[in-house]
Amino acid sequence: MSCQPIYYPKYEHDLALGQSGTQSGIDIPENYGQINARSQIDFIIDADGDGLCDLFIPFTTICTIYRAGDNHFGYVGFRYPFSGPFVGTLRDNGAMDIVVDNWNNPP
Repeated sequence: MSCQPIYYPKYEHDLALGQSGTQSGIDIPENYGQINARSQIDFIIDADGDGLCDLFIPFTTICTIYRAGDNHFGYVGFRYPFSGPFVGTLRDNGAMDIVVDNWNNPP
């Protein structure tokens, strides 16, 4: 079960960028290249390390992260929890390595 897509239609009135490929009805830049980054987003429900699920169904305590790629906060990386020797340091860079590599080496 996955409830993740509720966030964008409910609050943005649209799908998440990249959720279903290029969006119809808009001009696509000629240097656009689509890369599936789902595998870059680990199955971690707490990207900010605060001990709570990052994405609940609004007004509930039901977490919407069920598999790799669901935690959209993870696109910018995951941090270690608020205690321990690595407190606040980057644990995983999410999909940012793909973004930076494509920025530096356009398709």
